[in-house]
Parts: sequence; C-alpha cells; structure tokens
Amino acid sequence: MDVLSDVFKSLHLESNIFARPRFLSPWGLYQPKSVFAAFHFITRGNCYLKLDGESQFRSLKEGDFVLLPQGAGHVITDSPNTPVEDMEVVFGNKSAEEIEEMVIGGYGVESRIICGAFNYERGEAHPLLSYLPPLIHIQGQSMDGGNWIGSTLNLVASEVFSRRPGSEEIVTRMLDVLFVQIIRSCIESVSDKNEGWLAGLQDAQIGRALAWIHRQFAFSWTVESLAQKAGMSRSAFSARFSELVGDSPVQYLNKWRIQKAIALFRDTDQSLRSIGYEVGYQSEEVFSRTFKRILHTTPGAYRKQLLQRLA
Repeated sequence: MDVLSDVFKSLHLESNIFARPRFLSPWGLYQPKSVFAAFHFITRGNCYLKLDGESQFRSLKEGDFVLLPQGAGHVITDSPNTPVEDMEVVFGNKSAEEIEEMVIGGYGVESRIICGAFNYERGEAHPLLSYLPPLIHIQGQSMDGGNWIGSTLNLVASEVFSRRPGSEEIVTRMLDVLFVQIIRSCIESVSDKNEGWLAGLQDAQIGRALAWIHRQFAFSWTVESLAQKAGMSRSAFSARFSELVGDSPVQYLNKWRIQKAIALFRDTDQSLRSIGYEVGYQSEEVFSRTFKRILHTTPGAYRKQLLQRLA
C-alpha cells in the first residue's frame, strides 16, 4: 500500500449530503466551526463565501466546488450585504423530508447548492489533516476537458437530483472517491518545499523514507536506518525531513504508530499492552507515555471516548 492510500484508510471516512435546497435571493447562511469537513457544490447560479477571521468574500460561480477540510466556520450568501442566518438553526429542526423540499431566502434569483460533509477521525497525530489548507476551491472552469474531479461532481449532481432508487448509496461512494481525488490533486500541485507533509510525499528521497515508515511502522527505525533507505547522510536526511514534514523522523514515526493504535482501538478488543507491542512499543509504559505526549490523554481514556462515540 502506498503512503497516501494508507493515510486515507486511517481516516475512516464517512461522506454524506445533508441538504440540496433551492436558494432564492436574498439569502445568507452561517455555518459555525464544526467537527466535520463541510463542502458546497454550486450547481446553479452564483454566490459568495467568507471564512471566519477573513475580511474578504470569495466569489463562487456555477460549477465551483469548495471543501473546508478543517471544518472552518464560514458564511455562504447571495451577496456580501445580505444578513445571514445560522445554518444549524435553519436545518436543525427539520426532518429529512422537509429538508429535501426546502426553499431558502426570498423571491429573487435562484441558486442551487449541494451541501454535504466528510466526517473522519481527527487528532493532531494524523499527518494529513494539519497540512491541508482551511479552504480548497476548485473552479468549475478548471474542470473541463475530461477532468476526473469534474466528471465525479457531475455524476454526484445527477444522482442527487434524480432521486432514483439506490442513489443515496451511489452518491456516498462517489463522494469518498471525490475526497481522495481532491486531496491527491492538492498534493500533485505542491511546488513550494515549505508546504509540509504534502511536499514530503512529493520529494523522492523523503517520500521513500515515509513509504518505509508506513510499510513497516512497528520496525525499530532509527534516523540512521531511515537515512540509509532514503540514500542520504544522517544529518542531511534529518534536516530535510524536518524541513518538509514539520516533524523529526522519530516524531513522525511515533505519530503514525499512534494512528495505527487508534485503528486497533476501533477494530479489536486487544489489551493496551498488546496493541502497544503491535505498533512498535516494547512496554506498555513507553506506549502510554508516547500516546499522552502526542494526544494529551491516556490510551485507556481515548479508547473509552472513541468507543462511546461509535456506540
């Protein structure tokens, strides 16, 4: 398994569409900061979007797609001057059937927007999430000419509005593919060496070391042994890895081991000692100490909270 596939698998991605209303100007909605990655696909008309903490609105046109990987609070509106309503209030008390038929706003120009979310495992130990930008804006005009993201979005829209039997399952699966396509596109567009983990994947030598860490995360890696796999001297490798990835090789290794431990929390009833050993720690004490340093809680407490969320 390549590094990116391994990372995507660890996210435990869950995709869903939560609204596809008709918007008639004037209209404006505010989405508070959330634990999920919201997205909006503009299928008809134009609108504006502004993130919390920003002063300027972004113009969104028909065919544009925006993803907010960190769940940033944001306004989406027909005009920067339109008063906004809290999105959670607007949709919160409605049944799924009512949301299906909602009309939001006044009696003016119509826009159609597919609103949805990607839910995934969070935590500062995860290498992908902290390096994604707060907003990814894919312009519709850039998706012409057989672009796979554009093709997937068109299929999603077709299924969402068709309401044919099985469309919900088809849309969910296509959204999972769409998320992977978008993140891969972000990685392939990285050119600045200071772009973090994404740039590390693109670097031939550092990417090779990352692949070895993901392939054999329980191995007793040292900076020297990883440098050898990368074909670099120890000092040059350590400096370049830290510069690109943002963590030292050992820090990254520990963070990825913790992600693997979290997956075992979800999927097995193994003891903490057994899980610690499986991900590369020779004692439960070292495992617990490392886990707490990275996630600021004990493995037992984290596991209990995780299982309660999944129950």
